[in-house]
Amino acid sequence: MRNKSWLKKGLVLGIIMLFVGTSIGSAINALSLNGSQSLKRGNWLYVGGDDLGNYSTIQDAINHASTGDTVFVYHDSSPYLENLMVNKSINLIGEEPTTTIIDGNYLGRTINLSADGVQISGFTIQHGALGSEDGGLYMNSNNSLISHVIITNNSMSGLYLVRSSSNQILDCEFSHNYYSINIWGYSSDNVISQCSFHDGGSVIIWYYSPHTMITSCDFNGSGGISISDENSVVTDCRFLNNDMGLTLTGGFNTVTDCSASNNRIGFTSFGEGNHFTRCIADKNHDCGMYSWGNSYSIFENCTIRNTTETGVFLWRVTYNIVKDCEITNSGESGVDIELNGWNTVTTNNIRNNTYGVLLVDTQQNNITNNNIMNSKEKDGFFLSYSKSHSINTWNENYWGRPRLLPKLIFGKKVSSEQLFPRWINIDWHPAKEPYDIPGMS
Repeated sequence: MRNKSWLKKGLVLGIIMLFVGTSIGSAINALSLNGSQSLKRGNWLYVGGDDLGNYSTIQDAINHASTGDTVFVYHDSSPYLENLMVNKSINLIGEEPTTTIIDGNYLGRTINLSADGVQISGFTIQHGALGSEDGGLYMNSNNSLISHVIITNNSMSGLYLVRSSSNQILDCEFSHNYYSINIWGYSSDNVISQCSFHDGGSVIIWYYSPHTMITSCDFNGSGGISISDENSVVTDCRFLNNDMGLTLTGGFNTVTDCSASNNRIGFTSFGEGNHFTRCIADKNHDCGMYSWGNSYSIFENCTIRNTTETGVFLWRVTYNIVKDCEITNSGESGVDIELNGWNTVTTNNIRNNTYGVLLVDTQQNNITNNNIMNSKEKDGFFLSYSKSHSINTWNENYWGRPRLLPKLIFGKKVSSEQLFPRWINIDWHPAKEPYDIPGMS
């Protein structure tokens, strides 16, 4: 298609292949992607630039491409005011993400991707139109790779996936979208990795869209993540300056090695059987970790510190477990359990909170083998509306000093008129010395 010297064409092609082979290929290998997503070696079609044989629009090049071809777009003719339809398995490569711009001009989806096995990289995708299924990049696609793109200033979703599975979203930047990524409707086994999200636009995953993996991503003022389906994994992600950092409405999801700071709520579990491990919640406002209305959620080996109000708040939950955690410097309670019961708090360091462990109208909880000490008010305390809701087990906790006698945990009955002393729980076998729990200084 080009009429300039073979030397220049060879140089350009060599640079492109080097970019593809190092940036895309190495990233794919790092994620252990299957061979079907390696860059296809078909014909190369060029858009923009200064050669007479190049296409002037991206859509014209796509229309003339065949399966396996690569459409390469030069940045010097940017922005491209187009609403693209990608309906064949091709590679769509921009010269440079910040300067190669596809602008939907708010006339609809900036890119509508309806083929499988497509690779898109090296663009800014912006100004997709408002609509429940519209936005920057709409995908009804499987086994595709979206990498090294900037998706910004779309009036609905930056990236929308429906009936799309086994796709890779790699090293992308999202900002100023209503939703950054919306995964909906029979979309499974998608991977989001090494992406940054800032200045608005949460990631939402819902309606029969299980088995999503989100890894090594940053969420700063973006609205965080909300997962309403099951069996997803979030690992090595950071949540900063959001309202809610990570929210799991669905069940049986796993969160590991993540951190949440300066959010209203760091981590939330609404669904059954979610598992948080090796996570850090620091300087959040309402709660570091919040579990609401579920059973069998686990918070394990986590650090929850410097929360303005409550470190770990379990509300209307049963059979939740808080274990091997460091819970310190909460403005109100280190651990607060309210209503329902049958939860376990064990082998934690609960220190320097206003109240160490606070139980409110809850029963049959097991508070065992913890270091509970240096609280400003009380290390252990409970409030209850009925005697049956005052029965909890406290056993073998260390209360800040060796004790020869059992430790009394005083409670108050709540009436409509007043609080007055009524019941006592007892730790019959308080530990004589602190437990050696990781994080204990």
